[in-house]
Amino acid sequence: MEVTMKYESKKLTRHICMALSAAALTLSMTAYAAESAEE
Repeated sequence: MEVTMKYESKKLTRHICMALSAAALTLSMTAYAAESAEE
């Protein structure tokens, strides 16, 4: 049972990291698009 919890926790942490990376990428892309549109 303990092992399963550890595995799920690790999987969740990786999922959060991926979500944060995706959000950061989206934000940077949006900022870049906004800058390009201004010119």
